[in-house]
Amino acid sequence: MEPMAAARESRDQFSVDEHDYTFDQSCECQLPTCTCCAMAAVAALQQRVWELGTIIAGDAVELAELRTSNAQMKEACNSVNRFSICQIKHSDQLIKMYTGLPSFALFQWVFDEVKSHAGNMRYYRGPNSTINENQYQLLNHGKPGPDRILSMENELLLTLMKIRLNLNQQDLAVRFCISQSTVSRIINTWIPFLAHELKHLIYWPTKEQIRKYYPSCFKTYHGDVRCIIDCTEIKIHRPSLAVSNNHVYSQYKSTCTLKVLVGITPGGTISFISKPVGASQCWFLSIHDEPVQR
Repeated sequence: MEPMAAARESRDQFSVDEHDYTFDQSCECQLPTCTCCAMAAVAALQQRVWELGTIIAGDAVELAELRTSNAQMKEACNSVNRFSICQIKHSDQLIKMYTGLPSFALFQWVFDEVKSHAGNMRYYRGPNSTINENQYQLLNHGKPGPDRILSMENELLLTLMKIRLNLNQQDLAVRFCISQSTVSRIINTWIPFLAHELKHLIYWPTKEQIRKYYPSCFKTYHGDVRCIIDCTEIKIHRPSLAVSNNHVYSQYKSTCTLKVLVGITPGGTISFISKPVGASQCWFLSIHDEPVQR
């Protein structure tokens, strides 16, 4: 085969996807070494690369839309199966069973008390997660980042169910269709948050306030009873340090516990809660709790 004929055959075979990346047909030389022909071939390749890039970009947009649609469908499916306050708010009996609160009206009142600050609280992510306040908290703005998986009402419900029933975190994760790590983060955030926001409800009342709601069964005491006190124990994990274990070990419970002194008025409202101490140091409560001394 002659060299010129071989060059033409090689040129004719240079095509991809029905696009002709041959030499410039208007060029009279028709040689592989021709600069004009080479530039024409490069321009054709660049055009094809641009077309493929446009196709890929379109596919990427379509893929993103499909992923968004899939996430929405998954969330809709989870919403149908997810346990929520809407499923039990019609029954005060169910509200009391799951939360310990006597009615949905009281649950709603508690939520109304905390919701103004719940919208921008920082979720717990480790020991250093509460060192500094974020700017959005100082300005009382909403929480940045992705939206909550659960509504604030259902996060409160989950927390109260943990306190009331002590359900396993994996159980709560299945009930609310979320991950176990999310359950842990919600509980570790909401419990300190509720303690801070509702602490004003626990106060030491005056004698006049106590006598105003003095029950008839206490009349034999001539109005002298201001507080009924008792200690409650909370089981904790065994500390790794022997000294710490000695401080929290309870001979009565045969396990490691913290003790808290709780005081209630004759009318039944909680008027005092001490700081927790180790079970073997419960004598410390009655000595250092100033309101009890009064």
